[in-house]
Amino acid sequence: MPRKIEGLTFISAVLAPCPATDMRKLYYQWVNMGKDVLAKTIENAYGGTPEMMPHEYRKRSAIYHVKKFHSIPVAIIHGDADMLIPVEHSRTFVKRASKFGIKPLYCEIKDGDHDSPVRDFKIIEKTLLWLISKWQ
Repeated sequence: MPRKIEGLTFISAVLAPCPATDMRKLYYQWVNMGKDVLAKTIENAYGGTPEMMPHEYRKRSAIYHVKKFHSIPVAIIHGDADMLIPVEHSRTFVKRASKFGIKPLYCEIKDGDHDSPVRDFKIIEKTLLWLISKWQ
């Protein structure tokens, strides 16, 4: 059930396949990979580059808001060969979460690419069952 405080509804769980947890880092990763078109989409959405709009990049990066996940279950699935959003985003988030006593379910798919989390039905089932168990 979603948590409510004074009429506001909050997220009750997170299932994140291949999450981009640090948008500044992702922006530069895409620039360095020659994916300038993708970097430009972030730049346009956030109103500028990371140097021009650092607060926007930080605001939209889960890595800087890990403590907010303390009361909800978080499940992350990521392929270790993801060439679009490097797996380090997930690994770094999980490591930082553990420093705050948050224990996300983390499933890393060996040799998995960016689409692997939505093609691996056993991991999807495992993840969904874990999330459901956290609501009971």
